[in-house]
Amino acid sequence: MATNGPNKNGSQFFITLDKAPLFCDAAPVACEVREDLVEVGVEGCPVAGEKTAEEISGKMKPNVGSDERSFRLGWRKNFLALCASRAYDGTKFHRVVAGYLVQGGDRSGSGKRSESIWGGKFADEITEWLKFDKKGILGMATNGPNKNGSQFFITLDKAPHLNQTCTIFGRVIWGMDTVEAIAQVPVDKHHRPQKDVIIESVTIHANPIADAAK
Repeated sequence: MATNGPNKNGSQFFITLDKAPLFCDAAPVACEVREDLVEVGVEGCPVAGEKTAEEISGKMKPNVGSDERSFRLGWRKNFLALCASRAYDGTKFHRVVAGYLVQGGDRSGSGKRSESIWGGKFADEITEWLKFDKKGILGMATNGPNKNGSQFFITLDKAPHLNQTCTIFGRVIWGMDTVEAIAQVPVDKHHRPQKDVIIESVTIHANPIADAAK
């Protein structure tokens, strides 16, 4: 935030063109919450209309922040490694609940499997300032505490009852119309799409973990 003194934040902001250590602990970072989020864009059919489920299928493009604190987060390593290994390519959105969420990430397509890059599950990483307060929030889909694997969901509306129960790891920054088109696909009584809606591929635009390892 751009200020003319302590505790004088308003609407002005600035964008650095290089490192600026003189501002450390002096200027608050706007939208700090982004440090702990994967930003995801979804390519595909923008509206359901007369389109088939197959035509709605598309691509996901996550972009991950590069602050060092985030490197320690297990979900970040897990999600990026699964994306990089093409684990999500060809997977289905196996659960769609209109007005609530769309869920995918199970490589078996059954909705019963969810394996992390470590072969099992990993612990919840709940951050109190991240909330399911809007549509387009990405969370880890689990069947109990500390059972995160590969499955994830995208909210279609606010879901405050999920706060502090599921790990939030991202948000949709563009392509929400495609997510909403998926939500219009006919489903059975178990909320399974009657026709397959598939993630064709995932493109990683920024991977700070891989960059740091070079």
